[in-house]
Amino acid sequence: MIQPKPNTMKNLLTSIVLLLSTGVVFGQGLEDIIVETYYISDANDATDTDGGFLPEGSVSYRIYVDMAPGYEVQAVYGNSNHTLRISTSTFFFNNEDRGATTGTGIALNRFDDNTVAADTYVTLGGPTATTLAVLKSEDTNGAVANSDGFMQSTNPLAGIPMSVQDGMIPGSLPSAVVSVGLDLSMFDNENSSVSLLSNGGAWSVLEGVVGPTPTNRVLLAQITTDGDLEFELNIQLGTPTGGVEQYVASNPIGNEQFFAGLTFPSLGVDGCTSATACNYNPSANNDDGSCLEPVAGCSECNGADLELIDSDGDGICDADDCLGDFNGDGTISSADLLVFVSQFGCSSNCTANLDADPSVSGSDFLVFLSLFGSDCQ
Repeated sequence: MIQPKPNTMKNLLTSIVLLLSTGVVFGQGLEDIIVETYYISDANDATDTDGGFLPEGSVSYRIYVDMAPGYEVQAVYGNSNHTLRISTSTFFFNNEDRGATTGTGIALNRFDDNTVAADTYVTLGGPTATTLAVLKSEDTNGAVANSDGFMQSTNPLAGIPMSVQDGMIPGSLPSAVVSVGLDLSMFDNENSSVSLLSNGGAWSVLEGVVGPTPTNRVLLAQITTDGDLEFELNIQLGTPTGGVEQYVASNPIGNEQFFAGLTFPSLGVDGCTSATACNYNPSANNDDGSCLEPVAGCSECNGADLELIDSDGDGICDADDCLGDFNGDGTISSADLLVFVSQFGCSSNCTANLDADPSVSGSDFLVFLSLFGSDCQ
């Protein structure tokens, strides 16, 4: 295959970015990044000699983008401001027999060979050329039987065994997965400890890809390793109205939006995680105790701030107000009488006003006398 020259690759990447970035908008089409434990290899898998060495205990992770209805994923990218990185503390497993750098490079009739199903690759939806990926829990058509007796592990940490539901349904992408400016050789036909790193590359399907089920989830990559997986991804989504939204793993610029789940393991983002609080931070994944929760009749949100509902200005919220208990001790007593006397004759904003008129007068005193000696309930 003829390889584009470096300048040509750069121009192609620039063209893709310009094409896909027209009309960048600010929204919330990205709902989640799901990392599914797809398969955990066993001792039997480690005996395979055709597909290469797959150590016992290796984990195949499937990384999905979870989008709002009507959205599509267009690209996974790195640029000068945002690094694209996938790395492991040991090595990536790459099937030496029928594996590929992209999922759509794997033929469905080879998926059942040796350990091909555990191959490492990037994609935008397709685990093979003629199937689309879904979470195993969403798979409704069973599994492709392995013809060589491998990939039979039932490790409970991987959930549903892939020999029961393999996370694939029939379908195909609108066009091939295009890789521009990326070196994907670490995902080729031999195990590799080299990280995928890019500040000027992307993989993409130019038409965009929607999920094959109503949940609208699209597979971005399958990574198999017996080490610790780490990644930083940046993704571009197409909106239902023809715009685009860009989500980054760190330091958003302009209309870019930070999304904590694009880093794995997730970085701790301190903030309020309660959606009912005035200062809710949707990017936070570590509640720091700062949530300001409104209380019916007592407080309400004013933007990100919490305000007291206090119609009489006595410093006690209306829901907890006890008529005549000016000092807030729960009893209408002589201490409250002293407050009332000090307020007598007040004409506006009066703490001791107990009736409908704005002043503290004899009518208020009659009300106070009727309350004197009682306890607040």
